[in-house]
Amino acid sequence: MNSEIEQKNESINQFKQIFKRYQAQISLLFIIVDQERNDIVKQNFMDIYSQFKKFRKQIIVLLHNRFDEQFEQNSTLKNYFMNIAKIRKFYSLSNAELQDQNSIDEYFKKILEEQQGDLEIGIDMKDTIFEVRDEKKSEIENHAFELAFFKSKLEQLQDSVHQDDQQLLLYQQKIAELERSKIRNLNQIREIEKEISQKQRVIEKIQKEAQLKSQTSSQVKISQQQGLQITNQNYGIVNKKDEQFLKSEIQTLEIQRKTLSDRLDQCLKNQDMIDQQKQTNKQGKKSQGYEKQLQFQIEDLWKQIEETSTKIRESNHQLEKLKSDFNQNQQNFQQTTSVSNYRNSVNINQISSQYYDYQGNRWP
Repeated sequence: MNSEIEQKNESINQFKQIFKRYQAQISLLFIIVDQERNDIVKQNFMDIYSQFKKFRKQIIVLLHNRFDEQFEQNSTLKNYFMNIAKIRKFYSLSNAELQDQNSIDEYFKKILEEQQGDLEIGIDMKDTIFEVRDEKKSEIENHAFELAFFKSKLEQLQDSVHQDDQQLLLYQQKIAELERSKIRNLNQIREIEKEISQKQRVIEKIQKEAQLKSQTSSQVKISQQQGLQITNQNYGIVNKKDEQFLKSEIQTLEIQRKTLSDRLDQCLKNQDMIDQQKQTNKQGKKSQGYEKQLQFQIEDLWKQIEETSTKIRESNHQLEKLKSDFNQNQQNFQQTTSVSNYRNSVNINQISSQYYDYQGNRWP
């Protein structure tokens, strides 16, 4: 296969040299085809004709009867050459006409005399495989091809840069939106911190008041059982109010922590979205700055959530302490009531004993 290609290239180069040397003198091209079956003749002719198709008006086909066989007049081939291939002329060629150089010269002289009427001298090899190309022109064409390639590549890069600019603009808009959201969240966090601080002070105030009331109740001497019952009821009312207040505060803090967690989840989703976009698009310095700001916001939210959780734990601890103090107070009240009842009983017995003895020794 390689040898056939090399042979074909060699033949093309030989024709190039011939055409280059005699291009202005060539008026006719003769193609000799051995006479065989029609299909073989057509195939052999097309193998050569395909390279010279541009010169069909100057091509003369010589059908060579190499073995001097008897062939009938073949109108099919004549029609093929003249009407389909549309060559200039079609002739038969026998071995007798090729016996010697004189016979060959006479044969071709006769053909040339018949074709003198509209004969054109010179052929144009441009746009054929036999064209001998100018080196400078070829170099210019090569550079022009490379230039067109680089221009196409430049347009592609410019389109890519334009798309990156559009994507960067979207990022900048998103960054601005997130910045506004961050400011709103920070303001709300500050407000929540103020509320938590105020609620904490209220809790401490209520605890001090409850402690003060407890101390005052222990110092004021109320008449026996009734005074103790009033004190215990008042303490129970205060304790219940304090417990309800702490539960309400804990519920409020839980809601605030849930809000902060939701915001943190949104920030994490935004960060995941930025990470995915970074893998498919170029990131500028502004996008990197936004990513750092988003990381700072996430850390700040984690801090706020932890602080809120700490305050919730402290409130729960205070609630448990309040319950414990209330239970302890109940126990103290029960013990005090028992002691008071016992003392009253003893005093009554002593008064009764003295009374009856005074009346006349009725109870010895």
